[in-house]
Amino acid sequence: MCSKNKKGWISILCLVLAVLLCACSVQINIGTSEDDSPANSDNISDDGDLESVKQEKFTNAAGVIAPDASAVRTSKALKEYQKAAQTIKDGSVGFTKKHWQDFNDIDVGETGIAKLVLTIVSKNTVTSNSPEEAEQNKKVISKGDTASVRAEFPLFYYDTAYIESETNDYILGAEVKNTDAYDEYYLYFADAFNPVIGEQGFGGLMTPFDREEVLTGIRNYGLLVDQDTLKLDCQYSGCYMVFRIDPQGRLVYLEQNLFATIDAKAEIDLYVQSTNFLNGTCRYEEHYIYDQFTY
Repeated sequence: MCSKNKKGWISILCLVLAVLLCACSVQINIGTSEDDSPANSDNISDDGDLESVKQEKFTNAAGVIAPDASAVRTSKALKEYQKAAQTIKDGSVGFTKKHWQDFNDIDVGETGIAKLVLTIVSKNTVTSNSPEEAEQNKKVISKGDTASVRAEFPLFYYDTAYIESETNDYILGAEVKNTDAYDEYYLYFADAFNPVIGEQGFGGLMTPFDREEVLTGIRNYGLLVDQDTLKLDCQYSGCYMVFRIDPQGRLVYLEQNLFATIDAKAEIDLYVQSTNFLNGTCRYEEHYIYDQFTY
């Protein structure tokens, strides 16, 4: 499932690849090597020391840390979120949603056409390329608008707001900062390789983009795509979520921050015999903020 506001950038991504690759046989690589596999992360217990995890795993990737927060059991944080977030969907609670994306750290060396592809994609697939624009373009979902609440609040188009996993090993750890107005929880996620929204683990809590929709769109443009080489891999790393629970147990703020390396390849065989091998890297990030809840 995918939010409606992603349909536009997915279509643009498919169209850009179709137009720029149709003149020759081209292979595009964005990211890491072909034999990438999910990264292994050292998990810690729910009540373990998070300080070393924060410094090693998150400071460089996300630039976030709550210095005055303390460790809390992951299961405790998840229970608080599950109960409060489900109330939003069940009760059709209103809220404000802000959303923005960005592509950065684009490095394609001397391969001009690859840089052209990435430049166009990065400029045209961004919903809002800054927090300021996200604020200006924010969506206001009215209380009682069941269809909009279901479509715009994680998980998009699902009746549930959280899909429970058998284990919590997809989360490195959790913290909480207590105030008089709310308890602010931080969830730090382990690396995730090609997560699917609505599946257990990372995709049952966070909001990864819909890879299959992009791949289907590329295939549907009528290109002679070598299905054995077509891929779009996403390695998420350093992702985290912040949410606040008020003294009444209600969700009053939710923030999702996703960071990934995209590795895409499309080999198109048309009229030119030679193949250009284009390599590069691209970092992708996406942010969601939900606040101003109306109960």
